[in-house]
Amino acid sequence: MADRPVQQALQLLFQRLPFHAQDQVAAIPADADHAGFRGRRDRQAAFTHERAALAQRDQAGALQRDADQVVAGDVAGIDFDFRAVVQVEQRRAAEEHAVQP
Repeated sequence: MADRPVQQALQLLFQRLPFHAQDQVAAIPADADHAGFRGRRDRQAAFTHERAALAQRDQAGALQRDADQVVAGDVAGIDFDFRAVVQVEQRRAAEEHAVQP
């Protein structure tokens, strides 16, 4: 159905061409016009698909960077907390040894 308005527009255009141009246009195979439109649509679809893939890759990269930062922050936090726990345990052990004769 979408091809019908295109065909009508092409017929009107063809009718308005000078006679010598009509002969040249008539020599073009009928499916060449459709192939041209199809090729343009295919290129546009490929371009749109490529842009979507790039956007998705950029978004995935940003999410990975965010995740890496969170993990690095958590690891740094765990290291800090672990060191604090070790220090507390060492202090307790030192106090216990100091209290016992």
